[in-house]
Amino acid sequence: KGDRERCLEAGMDGYLSKPIRVDLLYDAVEGIDPSLHVEGEDFTDSEPVTSVDWDDALERLGGNEKTLKELAELFLRECPKMVVDIERAISSGDTTSLRRAAHTLKGSADVFAAKPTVGAAFRVESIGREGNLVGVEEAMVVLMAELELLTPALKERIESIDS
Repeated sequence: KGDRERCLEAGMDGYLSKPIRVDLLYDAVEGIDPSLHVEGEDFTDSEPVTSVDWDDALERLGGNEKTLKELAELFLRECPKMVVDIERAISSGDTTSLRRAAHTLKGSADVFAAKPTVGAAFRVESIGREGNLVGVEEAMVVLMAELELLTPALKERIESIDS
């Protein structure tokens, strides 16, 4: 209690409480002025937003591109199974299994510094942790959309290493 007021007094433009409601999150994001510039950040139109930060992932592995490539190939093979585990847990109402499966996917995506996918998986994991499936459909839509961006990005990186 009082977090919202403290955040707004500290200069934040808005506040969302947990559990995050997707409709309120979208409204908040849509309300952000695109002309705002965060000091110290360099956002240019020529630099596309990506679903994976290959350089950061490579740095985490000490520059070992071969290992990162192998991990990407493993992720691409295992990801569909992880999604099935998540969907199965949702269908059966098993929030413990949902938390565990989403946590596994989150950790796997984090290997590639895939922040949007990690965030989406974290939301699904949080729903499982809360023990209540309210909002899980919306969270899964976001997660699946992020995976649809991450998968080709990883495939493209793998192909660029092979060539």
